[in-house]
Amino acid sequence: MSFYLTENQTFRRNIIGACFIAGLIFVIWNLTIASGKPIEVEIVGHSIQYSAYDPAAHAEFVLMRFFYVAAVLIPTFASSYRYMWIFGLVATATFLMAEYFYHFTFTSVWCFFAAVASATLFLILRANRRYSL
Repeated sequence: MSFYLTENQTFRRNIIGACFIAGLIFVIWNLTIASGKPIEVEIVGHSIQYSAYDPAAHAEFVLMRFFYVAAVLIPTFASSYRYMWIFGLVATATFLMAEYFYHFTFTSVWCFFAAVASATLFLILRANRRYSL
């Protein structure tokens, strides 16, 4: 939403808006899961695993993960904000690592990676502040 509200270019704003809608779909889907079933939490390989989806509905899970990834990653590349693509690359790399190496604990691992990767946002914001002065 922050990307959408700060974007001035119509084409980029439309792309980011579509990603925002994909994110809303993902949130609504997650809320329906959370309200209908207990979420099991356990430690797997030194990471936290959240189990809330029905393995029989795997195709639905993959589709919803696509909405999530689109909502999070595409705006970083679509934004006209200077250097934001760097954060997009870092977030994409951490997504791929979490998905490949920690598939069963993806949610907690990527959340951790994203928190670490967010340090690049500080550098990007600082660089943009210096550039605009």
